[in-house]
Amino acid sequence: MKKRLTVFFLFFNSLLLYAEPLHYTLSFDTELFSSVHVRVQIHEPAKRFVLSMPVWVPGSYYVGSFGQYVKNIRASSGSEEVTLRPLNQNSWEVLNSRAAKVTVDYDVQMVPTGFLKTVLDSSGAILEGATIWLEVRGLEETPARITIEVPFQWDVSTALPSVEHHVYRAADYDQLVDSPIMLGELDVYRFTVQNKLHEVAIKGKGDFDRTGFVEMIQKIVRYQTAFFDQAPYERYVFQVDLLPEMRGGGGLEHRSSTTITFPVLSLMEDVKNAANLIAHEFFHLWNVERIYPEQLSPVPYHREFRLRSLWWLEGVTSYYADLTLVRTGIWSVDEFFRNQEKQIQILQSNPDRLKTSVAQSSWDIWETGYFSTGISYYVKGQLLALLFDLSIRMQTGQQKSLDDVVIYLNETFARQGRAYAEDELVEIFQRVTGIDFQPFFDRYITGTRELPFGKVFSKAGLAFDMETRPVPTIGNVRFVGDRFRVFSIDPASPAAMAGLRRNDRMVAIDGIKLREREQFENMIKNKNIGDRVDIEIERNRTRITVPVPVKPSEQVIVQLGMGSHHTNAQKNLLENWLHQ
Repeated sequence: MKKRLTVFFLFFNSLLLYAEPLHYTLSFDTELFSSVHVRVQIHEPAKRFVLSMPVWVPGSYYVGSFGQYVKNIRASSGSEEVTLRPLNQNSWEVLNSRAAKVTVDYDVQMVPTGFLKTVLDSSGAILEGATIWLEVRGLEETPARITIEVPFQWDVSTALPSVEHHVYRAADYDQLVDSPIMLGELDVYRFTVQNKLHEVAIKGKGDFDRTGFVEMIQKIVRYQTAFFDQAPYERYVFQVDLLPEMRGGGGLEHRSSTTITFPVLSLMEDVKNAANLIAHEFFHLWNVERIYPEQLSPVPYHREFRLRSLWWLEGVTSYYADLTLVRTGIWSVDEFFRNQEKQIQILQSNPDRLKTSVAQSSWDIWETGYFSTGISYYVKGQLLALLFDLSIRMQTGQQKSLDDVVIYLNETFARQGRAYAEDELVEIFQRVTGIDFQPFFDRYITGTRELPFGKVFSKAGLAFDMETRPVPTIGNVRFVGDRFRVFSIDPASPAAMAGLRRNDRMVAIDGIKLREREQFENMIKNKNIGDRVDIEIERNRTRITVPVPVKPSEQVIVQLGMGSHHTNAQKNLLENWLHQ
């Protein structure tokens, strides 16, 4: 009887699998490693339907227009072509006469854009869903089957549930797009927290403490799931791609996974170097993925959207990443304070803080980009969260904290499947804490007043000192990639005034070949104010040397610590804050 039930279950499951009206098949160019091929089989299609690619990846705030990487797209029914015509760069219209099934084939070129890139080479692949999967308009909520034709016996890591070997199922387009795929020779580690399976899939070589790395991740998961009293997923996947060079790295959150790229040399120094990034991305499971403003419900894949509260979505997440590390003991209290010092230095060294509010910075991100010289909502948002937390604790006599605000948002909105209104945040603060924070919002979030570090820190019993001193500089020059291409440059900086431009490729400094960012920074630091630095660049395939004067810049020096004398109230506050 048991055997018959098993056979029946497998047969029934197979019927369900093949009854799904959408079937995606993914295969790979294993000769040039320049593209992936996708086939979409659409059962019982409408006479006219539209296919489209997202223009951005959820979790990022950058218009990628991924339709530009779609090539050789065609539609067919059996051996007959079906009319398919482009509507714009990201959308195509399919005109179907009477076919019961339409098949769409297309190639996707690799996307070389920062942490949104889609990568394929002889070692494997990392594929962001928004960069490869066409959406069939009208079938967004339809389940889909996904078959991966895996080459070279590569391993596969994805949060998509598996139904057969290399066959997966997505409940809808959201889940399909939100589940990146990593392939290659993977080391996979597993652990259980709150009776949920967690996988850590590591791609790349490197001799570092992998067991200690996974144990660190487990500590982060245990703390944050206990903080929210839930693990809101069936299975969670950490995809870790090791970079061979020292620089670079980043992460992108998803509802049941995160993709982390990180320099292996940094992990070889200390696995804790990746702790903050991992804690940040995992906290996004709640803040952004489940606690989100109305503008993200439903996800607007086909257009940019505007928020004034990215300081909350990203900055508060950064703050709780830091708290996670100090509360779990991954960081010492001193390491926690050193990172707060660093954020204050970054903010106070940026003159844009007095001109652009953090709310406006959130709104403008689509134009300014992640590497702009403007104010960072990550940095200022983290510091706002720090000040909020200490202020709430002091004003309520330790009865409330920012923890209560975040947990309230999760209980009231996330667990109820609701989005909150952006303008509702200040009201939520008052509802939870009993404190009117409207003046604080007006001064420091929509306004550009200096943040009240000294006032808040001294009342909390923290020792705080901030001073400025002149240091040599050529201005804020940001460059990315192995070729050191200038991504952004402050137009008023000495480097820009001397003629350095965006997209210039920096080759050498004072005749010494440029090999890493730290080398560039150290060479500038070792100059005297009034000296000159000769930067050899490549522009339009021509090499030229740009002489840049070294000028003084006021560097902010910050010291923050526990202080030496505390009242009993301050002792309790600091203990509860850092060790809760």
